[in-house]
Amino acid sequence: AGVRDDDCKLVARRLLQFVRNRFPEASGVPTDNGFVFTLEGQHVVTATVGKTFVELQVGPDRIPTSRIRDVEGLELALSLPSIAKGFDGTKA
Repeated sequence: AGVRDDDCKLVARRLLQFVRNRFPEASGVPTDNGFVFTLEGQHVVTATVGKTFVELQVGPDRIPTSRIRDVEGLELALSLPSIAKGFDGTKA
């Protein structure tokens, strides 16, 4: 809610939707600079929300992304084989 950049706000919102759809049983908690989701004690995603970007760490191995600045960048990041593998490594 405190994010001022509209693109960054949209990226964070879309990421939340993605995680909720893919891992409906995951638990999310806000952090000082973003949010973290876990599923049965396993790391799903940590999102760091900056002034004009979002960075992710995905899956149990916390595979990082580069800075994501718009929805197209988020879609690209989520389709990367390493990121897909990171999400697939989370077992429900």
